[in-house]
Amino acid sequence: MKVTNYELSKKLQEIGFKAEHEKCWIKFDGQSEPELKTGLTLGEQFSAELIVPVYDFETLLDALPSEIRTDRFPDLLLSWTIKRNAIFYSGKHEFGDMMLFIETFQEGVRVDAVARLIIQLHEQGLIKFGE
Repeated sequence: MKVTNYELSKKLQEIGFKAEHEKCWIKFDGQSEPELKTGLTLGEQFSAELIVPVYDFETLLDALPSEIRTDRFPDLLLSWTIKRNAIFYSGKHEFGDMMLFIETFQEGVRVDAVARLIIQLHEQGLIKFGE
């Protein structure tokens, strides 16, 4: 199962995203790179220098708001869609179909695109975590 890479997992943690997860990136003193681990022991939890939750595609999709509105287009109701190699929010506007917040992905790496989309929506103030 594909999961978020270390950098995106860390960014999700920084913005306050939380959801159920089975795996995490863990780094101990002296390690240059974190390792992906399932089920930490109590000893690992206390001795780790860094623990970052890891998320899968379905968990991140569940976290996406089904519909959003933006300040720029307050009358436009946007919903997320996945087509070909992109995930984006789209809606019908008087000027035609609009697509916003587009994230593309290569085959098999959809989880990273959804993570980037969540981060982008958070940076735009359209979703908030931990409040």
